[in-house]
Amino acid sequence: MKFKLILIILLIFIEQELNSQIPSGTYQQTCDSIWVSRTGILHARCKTGRYNGHVAMHRRTQLHNSWDCAGFIENQSGDLVCNKP
Repeated sequence: MKFKLILIILLIFIEQELNSQIPSGTYQQTCDSIWVSRTGILHARCKTGRYNGHVAMHRRTQLHNSWDCAGFIENQSGDLVCNKP
């Protein structure tokens, strides 16, 4: 039982640490399943602006070197974009 409790606490800590590394930006309003790899690649599933009936279409996308972005990251028709110096 103690092992399970320690494991749960560890998983909660890891999730909080990963979430604190997610870059800010307006893409968070139209994307989900957001995570950053150890190499700095931002991954997300974002709305494309297209609809299938009344359901918004999504696509998996990524942004390499997301830590190099100057300013906010945004979703442009399913693509993650930012200004890089």
